[in-house]
Amino acid sequence: CWDRKIEHERVVKAVRLVSIYGTLLVEGLMPICLLVPPLLPIGLLLGLLFHFTLGVLGIINFSAVMYAGLLTFVPPAMLMQVAGEIAALGWPTIAFVLLLCVLIVWFLTPQHANRHCPYVKRWPATVLQCMFGIVSGLMLMGAFFLFKLEPVSTVGWSSLGHPEQLLLVLFLLAFSVNGLSPYLGLKTEFSFAMFSNLRHEPWKHFVYPASWRPFDLCSYVKIERLEGLPAIKKETSATKMVLFLLSEAGSYRFSSYFFRESIRLIRRAAETPTKIHVVFTERGKQFEIDDFDGNFDNGWLTRLRVSLFPFMMPLDPHAPHTEQGTVKKQGERQMF
Repeated sequence: CWDRKIEHERVVKAVRLVSIYGTLLVEGLMPICLLVPPLLPIGLLLGLLFHFTLGVLGIINFSAVMYAGLLTFVPPAMLMQVAGEIAALGWPTIAFVLLLCVLIVWFLTPQHANRHCPYVKRWPATVLQCMFGIVSGLMLMGAFFLFKLEPVSTVGWSSLGHPEQLLLVLFLLAFSVNGLSPYLGLKTEFSFAMFSNLRHEPWKHFVYPASWRPFDLCSYVKIERLEGLPAIKKETSATKMVLFLLSEAGSYRFSSYFFRESIRLIRRAAETPTKIHVVFTERGKQFEIDDFDGNFDNGWLTRLRVSLFPFMMPLDPHAPHTEQGTVKKQGERQMF
């Protein structure tokens, strides 16, 4: 609505309600439809329309991965039949449908990507979005043709060999651990469990208490004092973000990974060699370093060069945030 300058209060409210409850409805129906062979065409069509909608909101990377996941529910024999049905339509009809999908993507996809993070290069994004429209058109045609075909039973567990069964079990275990990772205390970022907005601390889950988490891989830094931030010879979006966040250290804490990487970044970008004096608390210990270069070792968790948890967290336990940063109560600013 913001991108298209839709400001009518009732329209915005309707979009919000449809987005929330429509998502809940579709996600509740899809597992049932995809796992019951006679309902497979309905489940596939629901999934495609749902993820096409997300794609035209601008997140085609997520929708493309979900398309691939949906296809795994269609037996190979049915895929070949569907491909034949699509080819029988003839190239003029196929081209018309694909062009229509591309035009829908072209007109509906946000032009600015994000309020605070616009496209750096708009044309490459447009090319990728058009490709997404073509793929969406082919899959939507295929989903409609599935209604004409007789249901085909999926491959049974007993028909798999022992190596295939073992491989499938390993995949399911890995997927489950990843999905349950917020509950296990392993990570909250990109868990496929829709927990991107969940704080590791303070833990606010309605049902699952923090004491049940078997692991604690969370490692954050609270900066007590920071002096000597340098002037930057050539500003980039990364150096601007880092300097803004470090200047707001009284409001945020930072992941051990981001804290070290940010210092390395601004030291490399500094106009002249500089000494950064810092006093910080990390994993229950306070440190004071006169010439900090980002290489301080405080255990293996602080050496992990990967984002397991949001790279920044507001100190205010009531401040809203996302896995990509924080939206402040006063003066909206979302960091990526």
